[in-house]
Amino acid sequence: MSVTQKKTGLARALAFVHAAEDMILAALLGAMMLLAVGQIVLRNLFDTGFLWADPMLRHLVLWVGLLGAAIATREDKHITVDVVSRFAPPRMRAAIRVATDAFAACVAGLVAYAGTVLIKNEIEFGSKTFLDLPSWTVEIVIPFAFAVISIRYARYAVIHAIEAARPAPADAEPEAGR
Repeated sequence: MSVTQKKTGLARALAFVHAAEDMILAALLGAMMLLAVGQIVLRNLFDTGFLWADPMLRHLVLWVGLLGAAIATREDKHITVDVVSRFAPPRMRAAIRVATDAFAACVAGLVAYAGTVLIKNEIEFGSKTFLDLPSWTVEIVIPFAFAVISIRYARYAVIHAIEAARPAPADAEPEAGR
């Protein structure tokens, strides 16, 4: 198998993972909206509702938020405050991104580790949530999403380190923003 074929295979696998992430997020968001609207209709028209719906909606918000953050990281669309790097030359901007990406990767990695400890404890103590589900089944998204975010930020740190290490062309003018 040639290097080109391996890259193509890897690109296909990543495209599949990205599409799966997008579909899961859309399905969760759709389920969340349907459940919320259903609860509103049941309460207002029939003075009833599902007891499990509100806790489930809270967990769906957690899932949607964390999977959305993982997708935002994938697209390099996280909120940034980059006043200093906006006026820096391209190589300096890349160096600043290395530092911020590495920091974000470390923090997300620590949260993923803490989430793993949480899941381990939830399994050990047998905590339950709505519909008598084990708590860890709805909280598993915490270590998973933060691990994905950490890996993606680590990747960006490497990419920006390569950019920062490249010699600047002699005729290049400094850019004023990204």
